[in-house]
Amino acid sequence: MEVILLRHSIAVGNGEHRFLGRTDVPLTPEGIALAKARAKELPQVEHVYASPMTRAKETAALIWPGVPTTECAGLCEVDFGMLENKTHSELVGDAAYEAWLQAGGGEGYPGGESFFGFEKRVKESFFDLLKDAYKNGYKMIAVVTHGGVVMKLVEMYHPADKTTYDTLRVSNCGGFRVVVNAEKGCAESIDNLKG
Repeated sequence: MEVILLRHSIAVGNGEHRFLGRTDVPLTPEGIALAKARAKELPQVEHVYASPMTRAKETAALIWPGVPTTECAGLCEVDFGMLENKTHSELVGDAAYEAWLQAGGGEGYPGGESFFGFEKRVKESFFDLLKDAYKNGYKMIAVVTHGGVVMKLVEMYHPADKTTYDTLRVSNCGGFRVVVNAEKGCAESIDNLKG
């Protein structure tokens, strides 16, 4: 089965580099235009699985209009806690933020989600949607979600020596095409979609 893992288009706050996890914001006019342009470049899919956040649902509807969509709460972006909807410059000088930076990020976000909890949630949600897709006989699906989620999912299948931030980071409306082998529980191929 082929899976298109796609980050949502440009949302309010992305241009300011805000920590947008659980903050529910819509796409910007530029984001709407980008999603419409990407619709001409991306393959058609039989079903879309999307984060319930507005920016993901809007992206899915613009790229694959009329395609049945299932919302998956587990595909939400990480909960950034005290960093949520703030920029680095807004947080500079905050003692808790400075301590978190000094600790190298610790085990998660202060007042938010742990890295382990985020990874567990995302993987469980992804495996659940794959089961649903197999049960329904889909050959090509899309997963429209957030940058951190896409990175975490690709990291599951990507060779360990290449799992760096730079190789996994995706731009708005960017992502990966993954061919998943259900019998072996592995990815046969992973291609960057460029976005």
